Amino acid sequence: VGSISGTSGTAVGAAGTGGTGGAPQGRLGQLEAEVRRCREERQRAEACLSEAKAQSCELEARFAEIASVSQDAARQAADANEHAEQLRHALEAKDARLIEVQEAREGLDSERQLAWRRREELEVAFQERLRREVSQKEQELLEEVAYLRRSQELKEKKLRDLVVEREALDRRSGGSTLAAAAAAAAAAGSSAGP
Repeated sequence: VGSISGTSGTAVGAAGTGGTGGAPQGRLGQLEAEVRRCREERQRAEACLSEAKAQSCELEARFAEIASVSQDAARQAADANEHAEQLRHALEAKDARLIEVQEAREGLDSERQLAWRRREELEVAFQERLRREVSQKEQELLEEVAYLRRSQELKEKKLRDLVVEREALDRRSGGSTLAAAAAAAAAAGSSAGP
């Protein structure tokens, strides 16, 4: 603008000098038109600069907003990642606990089956022992009954023999020896007891 003004001043001076010297007036009109054109271009340039500044401010505001949103998104993403990591750790802990519970359950099932088998073995052994003891006791009782039966039969046979002997004595000695024979039989029965 200064150069334009200087040019216009020089032009005006030249015009004055030319006026003095009789220079044509057309040159001054051209210079003034050039000055007006330059001023208009300057005004347009200033308007474009103002518009560019406004756009720059708008872009800076939008960039700040985008940056803020980006920071919020990054923070939310970091929080989501941390939460996902916590969930993963919790899931791993639950899986490990589930494995422990499953192993403990399998161990308890194995122990229970072992206990059932042991119980069945003990029941079989008890039944077998009880059967043997009952059989042995029955055998002992049968033997005792047989012994008692034989003893009874021996007593009865001895008693019959004594009766026969007494009758024979009675027939030989008569009624005087009857009491003695009875006493002898009683004594024999006492001595032959179990």
